[in-house]
Amino acid sequence: MPVRTSLPPMGQPMTQRRRQKYYNTSSLNGKWCVLLTISMALSVYMVIVTETVHLSSSMEPSLHMDNPLLDFVKSSFSSKVRDVSSTRTTIHRHNVSDTTTTMAKNLEYDGDEDDQKKKKNSSNRTTSSDNQNPAVEERHIPRRKPNNDRRRDRNRAKPPINETEIDWSKYTFEETAMPPDISNMEFYNITSDGEFNLWDHDPTLPYWMKTYFRWHKWKRRTWDLKNWKSERWLIVQCLMDQDKRKCGGTSDRLKPIPTLLRLAYDTKRILLIRWTRPSLLEEFLMPPVGGLDWRVPPAMVDVIHNVSYGKKLSPFQLIDKYTHTGMSLVRAKYQTNTPHLTYKSLVEQDTNATRPDYMARRRMELSSQPDFNQVFHKVWRIFFTPSTPVADIIQNKLETLGLTPHHYVASHLRALYAVDTNDRPEWYIQLYTENALACATQLRPGVPIYFASDSAVATLHALKVGKEKRVSCNMTVFDEQPVAEALAMGVVASIPDPNPPWHLDTMIGPAPKFYDTFVDLYLMALAGCVTHGKGGYGHWALLIGGNVNCTLQQDIIGRRRFPENPCTFTPSVREELKENKDTETLSSSARDSLLMPPMTKVLDGDILR
Repeated sequence: MPVRTSLPPMGQPMTQRRRQKYYNTSSLNGKWCVLLTISMALSVYMVIVTETVHLSSSMEPSLHMDNPLLDFVKSSFSSKVRDVSSTRTTIHRHNVSDTTTTMAKNLEYDGDEDDQKKKKNSSNRTTSSDNQNPAVEERHIPRRKPNNDRRRDRNRAKPPINETEIDWSKYTFEETAMPPDISNMEFYNITSDGEFNLWDHDPTLPYWMKTYFRWHKWKRRTWDLKNWKSERWLIVQCLMDQDKRKCGGTSDRLKPIPTLLRLAYDTKRILLIRWTRPSLLEEFLMPPVGGLDWRVPPAMVDVIHNVSYGKKLSPFQLIDKYTHTGMSLVRAKYQTNTPHLTYKSLVEQDTNATRPDYMARRRMELSSQPDFNQVFHKVWRIFFTPSTPVADIIQNKLETLGLTPHHYVASHLRALYAVDTNDRPEWYIQLYTENALACATQLRPGVPIYFASDSAVATLHALKVGKEKRVSCNMTVFDEQPVAEALAMGVVASIPDPNPPWHLDTMIGPAPKFYDTFVDLYLMALAGCVTHGKGGYGHWALLIGGNVNCTLQQDIIGRRRFPENPCTFTPSVREELKENKDTETLSSSARDSLLMPPMTKVLDGDILR
């Protein structure tokens, strides 16, 4: 609408401001007039062209052929109409003479592409022949169900476990039923055999662990393998013939050991481990002398590989439920990256007792028990030590790299987590490599840095940085002298073979191809401190080493273009390290040796000694 303006009364002068406003509104009115004129002209033009086309379509063919002007106008107008209609949503309908055929076609749709094409062709053949424009083919695309509907259907397909729907008689044996009215303290009351045991004089381990370890050792000597159903088993497995899909990464498989240990204690079961994917676990790790023997005896191997025996379970809720029943054999394919949460819930599961005296005693017991991080190092030493081939490589690496256990810092960078090798540019990996080295200097300045990564680009760049003793990156430019002083002790790394290293969760091959996974694990665990980022591998090494308080979390690669909280190189040596560079900043639990002699493979009947 044009803007109305008011002129000053007659005889009054027009001020400068009102004059400017008047001119502005006048120019605005002129623009509106121009636009209105153009729109009216276009409307008249469209009416004339429409009438002309309509008139030409009603003429005789001979007259129509003798009017090239009309043909030109008609073709130009039709092209304009097509251009305009292409920008809008059009609805194409079938001009089908038999509507029953169309309705039947829609009702009989079952999603099969070949049948659908046949039905469409038959439908098109029923179209009226006197129609000049052929019917446009209609596509029936099945609409995807909403998330709520899919979730509801999934829950229907997998109903929750109900005890009334399970035939427990198939898995329950009278001789394997849990002894009634017998407490764990009475059940596990086994006197010590007087032999050397790693758990006997350890002040950190809780009492229930020590009693279970003694009972487990006694059970291996007294079990009846010919009547294996008379025993209660909890076997952690990853088998090539049964577990076609991956069983999870190495850390996700073995970090839950304390959690499964507590579950075996609560349900009075014998805890064992059996791997055949990618190979036997004994190829990499062995039970140490004086530790817990978790190996499966030969008499039970055929039983485990028979899928008709026992029950294989993956979610911990199902494992927990079935282990409390009378089922003899429970096989667990369990992986998790948060085992500490489940461990805590198992230890504290009976704190809701109603008796006040029991609750007070229970709280006192829980306050004195170590948490998952504190107990993991002890449990690992009792369960595992490197196999002879892996231990030889570790010792050779320590000597070659000039590393002394507990006198260097480890830095781990998972640069290729959930991506392919070529999915991240080299400069991006190099940037986070420098940040990982800087975090290591903040933990323990002035000591060697052992760098481990799943990327060959990161490993080679870390060695280059340590050799040149200078760093410059896109986010920060560090002075050469402080960096040289910070890396004065050097950066060392173990070039994996193959490079990048093979992962146990996704690859199948000979056992020596996976040695580097455990070599790097122990080289990081033997360091005084560990800095890590994405993935559970670096944190796993920290737990095995035992010095859980000497760590620094790196910015995770892949979340941002540059680290949000980058570490800075720390060139100055702390005061306690200036006086004595051999000073250990380790807790007493971390000084226990991780490299112990393994148990032998000598067979004594059906028992592996």
